[in-house]
Amino acid sequence: MKNYNKLIIFGLLTIFCVSEAYALGMPDVYEGINRINPLNKDSQTRKELRKLDKKRLNAVAYNFYLHNKCYKTLKVTVEYIPRGSSKWKTSYYTFAPSEKARLFSSRNKYVYVSAYSKPSKKKKWKRKMINMGSTYKKYTYSLTCK
Repeated sequence: MKNYNKLIIFGLLTIFCVSEAYALGMPDVYEGINRINPLNKDSQTRKELRKLDKKRLNAVAYNFYLHNKCYKTLKVTVEYIPRGSSKWKTSYYTFAPSEKARLFSSRNKYVYVSAYSKPSKKKKWKRKMINMGSTYKKYTYSLTCK
């Protein structure tokens, strides 16, 4: 509660200072205050806090990566529950040969993956349930043509 009161006081002081600087025709001071104002959506402080929050949330989630170890381009379908949701989501991706990418983070350890080669659908991977384990971590799933 104390931090909340401090934030309100800081916000009110910032608004007062910004309005005074703007009224006095001091755009440099106005811009400087606006850049550190946590109530301003585009402030540098707020951007840094969003980055830290993203890192913190990813530390308590499974980070799912997919690696195409095939010599062909692949069309991949992934079904998962996104972090912060309770509903399944289906996403579609195209992976070039040897491409590796982080697809999503989730707090659910189960993911379903299916794929086929492009342009011809000669090589197919049937829908497969992947269990990412019991601890949050970076999980990489590889698709090979062998």
